[in-house]
Amino acid sequence: MNMQNSVFLDTGGLVTLFNVDQENHEIAKSIFGKFIDTGVELFTTSFVLEELVTLSRCREKVEVTEIFGFLHKLYTSGLNVIEVGRDRFSNGLVLMHKFKDQFFSMTDCISFVVMKELKISDAFTTDKHFTIAGFNNLLKDN
Repeated sequence: MNMQNSVFLDTGGLVTLFNVDQENHEIAKSIFGKFIDTGVELFTTSFVLEELVTLSRCREKVEVTEIFGFLHKLYTSGLNVIEVGRDRFSNGLVLMHKFKDQFFSMTDCISFVVMKELKISDAFTTDKHFTIAGFNNLLKDN
């Protein structure tokens, strides 16, 4: 499966898109709009969405209805949510060990596994770890 016209949505990018107070919110909104307008296929994992909901609810104290509204917009945009499961989790641990000199989160390592699996090189993220792992960071370059 070749995902040339595909982008992986990471937690950092989604938080920036969701939270109007984020420094690069307008840039993220513009880039995301281009994805929708040009039919870019969007992917993320259940772990990324869990992290987004947890950070928004617990750290930022965002109302549940706001979070659900944002998730609804993501789902109706055609977002493909990849379930993690045992094999991807295990492969994430292997990747974490490979990059043991970096402090990658487990969610990031699983994201890298999924991106490699789907041959996606572009990440909608603010996280420098994606660049370190060899992916194109679409929000860093704007």
